[in-house]
Amino acid sequence: MDRRDFLKAFSATSAAIPLVSADAFSAYSSHSKNTRLVYHPATQITAMDIEVPEGKRLPFGWTAFAVKPGTEDPLVHLSFDLEGGVAYPSLRLRLCSVMDIREEMLIEVYLGSTSELIGTFDIRYPIVIQVFELAIPPEFHKRVGREGLSLKMVKGGTPAWFLSGGTANATNQLLTAHLLSHSTDKPTLNNFFPSFYSINSIQQFGWMEGCVLDGLYDMYKSTANPLVKRVIDQHLAMFFDEHQRLSYEGPRSQILYDQIYGIECPLPITVIAKLYPDHPAVDLLISYCLDVLREESNLTTEGCYTLAYPMAEAAVARNHQELAELAIHHLLIRSDRLVRNGHIYQRGTSDSMVSFESWARGVAWYMQGLVRSWMALHNHSEFRALPGLETIKRLYLSSVEWALQYQQKNGLWHCYLAKPETGYDTSGSLGIAAAIAFGQKNGILSADVTKQLEKTKNAVKPYLTPDGMVSGTAQSNKGGEELQKSGYRVISSYASGLYAQLIASLPDPR
Repeated sequence: MDRRDFLKAFSATSAAIPLVSADAFSAYSSHSKNTRLVYHPATQITAMDIEVPEGKRLPFGWTAFAVKPGTEDPLVHLSFDLEGGVAYPSLRLRLCSVMDIREEMLIEVYLGSTSELIGTFDIRYPIVIQVFELAIPPEFHKRVGREGLSLKMVKGGTPAWFLSGGTANATNQLLTAHLLSHSTDKPTLNNFFPSFYSINSIQQFGWMEGCVLDGLYDMYKSTANPLVKRVIDQHLAMFFDEHQRLSYEGPRSQILYDQIYGIECPLPITVIAKLYPDHPAVDLLISYCLDVLREESNLTTEGCYTLAYPMAEAAVARNHQELAELAIHHLLIRSDRLVRNGHIYQRGTSDSMVSFESWARGVAWYMQGLVRSWMALHNHSEFRALPGLETIKRLYLSSVEWALQYQQKNGLWHCYLAKPETGYDTSGSLGIAAAIAFGQKNGILSADVTKQLEKTKNAVKPYLTPDGMVSGTAQSNKGGEELQKSGYRVISSYASGLYAQLIASLPDPR
């Protein structure tokens, strides 16, 4: 497919399109008596007018409001259209962060303009496009519709930005400020797919969106569902302007055009290389790898998945042997520096210091990079004999055997595999299981571990929100190891992407 075809594809999906069928979506947005999930978007938001910091930008041209620190009284008020007199089985307030924040915050929620405290959002180092929720106690349900809610920051030094409210038919209504009323039934995968197959699963460009796109692509290949392909195109279109120039916000919400900010950035380009190999984003990746990035003094396991794997897929798409060899090099040097003393370390410095010992997501990135890169290069007739490729396969098989020793009886892994006191982490567990499942599906493993992988799949279901987002995720590691070991857990859509990757590689990808 040439670039003009890709432009046509993106042009078509840039318009408002149904993300699921009208009937399916109405089941998740209707106010009928039979509805189990009802979204009540904020109909009015009153907040101080605060300028977005210079050089930064809110994602996708979306509108947002800010909760400002240092005020005596709540200055943000949210109004909602709730049915009068209805007693909801459960009601929760949802806010979605849309600006990079690198501190811990507490935001108190009050009933209307009163001093009646309903609860507190505990927000620590949030990523851009991350949903936080607060359960509304039943005694407040009827009054919330009449009086609304007010927000006040009691801890934090910078404004917290959240996506504004939307209409009842907004395609991203899981992300807008809203109340969710729902039944108390346990969620299933029937709850998961409608939210994942939509714009609601979009993440910031980089490793997070890359996890989502890989999940979508794997499901598309496993099910041949044309809806999933449309969702992939819609996600991709959000990151390119009318000239097909890459336009996005970097990890600090800074505005970037046709740039790769670092080694965690290229992962989304992997899917572009597979579907649209002639797209200029693939050229951007190749230039970055060959002209900018050659050697790194500080190495992380992220680079196995977010750098080496995109290089491998781009090499296959463009029949680029030098790039294929560079991908192998980056995998081998990371294994050499980061695997030691019976553990996989997430990062290592030029003076041989290592940290994040057997951190679950770091292990997942290592395993994902090895198996996906090996498969891409092995399937290329001219690359399968490249030096080092079979070593990568052996390293992957060794990592599978090692990781399975730490899988718990319920199918999950601890945030730090050898430290139970750090608690379970759904994202790391899903990443590890997805890497193992991918290898098994493609015939790399000698033993059948389907039962262990099904355990992981089923163990995550109780962590699903009523509308199918994955909770129980250790926060992004902007807060360092202290935060990772603290037991703090959040909702993250990149974990949904890892869940989809796992499901897609199991015998029944549903």
